[in-house]
Amino acid sequence: MRITFALIFAILLSFSLPSANTQTLDDALRLSTLEHTGTARYMGVGGAMTALGADYSSSAYNPAGLAMIRRGELVFTPVLFVNNTDSRWNANRENDRFSNLQFSNFGLVIAGEPGGSSSFTNFAFSVGFNRLASFHSHLYARTRNEGSILDRFVALGDGLAPSQIDDFEVGLAYDVFALIYDEATNSYFTDLDPGTVLQKEFDQRIKGSINEIFLSLAGNLRERLIMGITLSVPIVSYTEDKFYKDRDD
Repeated sequence: MRITFALIFAILLSFSLPSANTQTLDDALRLSTLEHTGTARYMGVGGAMTALGADYSSSAYNPAGLAMIRRGELVFTPVLFVNNTDSRWNANRENDRFSNLQFSNFGLVIAGEPGGSSSFTNFAFSVGFNRLASFHSHLYARTRNEGSILDRFVALGDGLAPSQIDDFEVGLAYDVFALIYDEATNSYFTDLDPGTVLQKEFDQRIKGSINEIFLSLAGNLRERLIMGITLSVPIVSYTEDKFYKDRDD
């Protein structure tokens, strides 16, 4: 039986995804930096409800605090998101501001007394949505100097045949004839003359957020013990568009 189970397990593993996705250092930092703001009441007291507080925000930090809520409530918190970016490239400096209206959270709390012979004096159930992070930003920079982004592609493709280069950077430049392959030296070069001064522009736009949908349940046991539990489902959305332009004026 053990051998059969091991064989079935090995067969199932063989049908797993053929590739795996990894994170960069930027991804790890981005996904681990959360900015839960809570309700207006929560922000007004500087987040002092983390240990115990009769507030909807307790569902994210300490769901047992929901048991202190005696009556149901409907909550939504709009916030104004503002992100300023400042870029410097050589002597050029650019500033950009992105702002929009977002909902920090919205949800429903149902609370009451169970009645009858129950040992619980109060209970609370909540369902809602929380925004944990927002990535929206716009970065723009420009300068004029020697060199080109093609120099990077030349270095990345050095020693690789066209069939071996990647499809993301070097391959794209080769497909549009921005790079020329030399079979004799197994290397790439461009048709730009050394010392050519180019106008360069970089434009980056990021959109996305980390949100969670959750269910929480809490109870108050004879005013002596409060307990709670939260089931949270995170939703991550991230899109990054980068535009780089070299121009010979």
